[in-house]
Amino acid sequence: MIYPSTLNLTVLQDSTFEQDLIITEAAKTATLNDATNVITSLCHGFAANDRIAFAVTDGRLPCGIQATENYFILSSGFTTGSFKISTSAGGSEVDFTILDTGATYQVGKVLNLTGYTFDADIRSDFGQSLTGSLVCTVTSAVAGKLNLSLTAATTLAITAGVYLWDLKLKVPNVSSYYYAKGTFTVTATVSRD
Repeated sequence: MIYPSTLNLTVLQDSTFEQDLIITEAAKTATLNDATNVITSLCHGFAANDRIAFAVTDGRLPCGIQATENYFILSSGFTTGSFKISTSAGGSEVDFTILDTGATYQVGKVLNLTGYTFDADIRSDFGQSLTGSLVCTVTSAVAGKLNLSLTAATTLAITAGVYLWDLKLKVPNVSSYYYAKGTFTVTATVSRD
């Protein structure tokens, strides 16, 4: 998930909920060329071996690139405006195939989450009283991987409806900022008895 993000979530009442995220710095637009496997992003500011992640709007990510994975920038062919990627530092380049020619791609440097804390709240409206909180678990600090979850008991306690949620990142002794937000829809269960 590329900062800043809007992510609309839906959960079924009385069920568990989990959403995996990769936390990155601010988004940069990118053009992908599947004939050469080159990614172009003018003045991207990345360095060789940086961990990056991708997001897409108006389409799908290319075959060979997943939104829930980290990629490493290769030093071979690296410039201030273009690069190739690998699934490991210094590894083989990723061969990808464009699926949607009208897609808009974003790329961001993965944040190392060591020392970060998180707050993910659900409210009827921003600034209103707390309806619930998502549990935030770092599953890999170096890879920027964060899991959001709710237990069935928590989802059962939330009345069916549309709420708002946000994710706040806190850097100890430095700052805090809202990273993501969106709607949080709770759908009522239907009994088959």
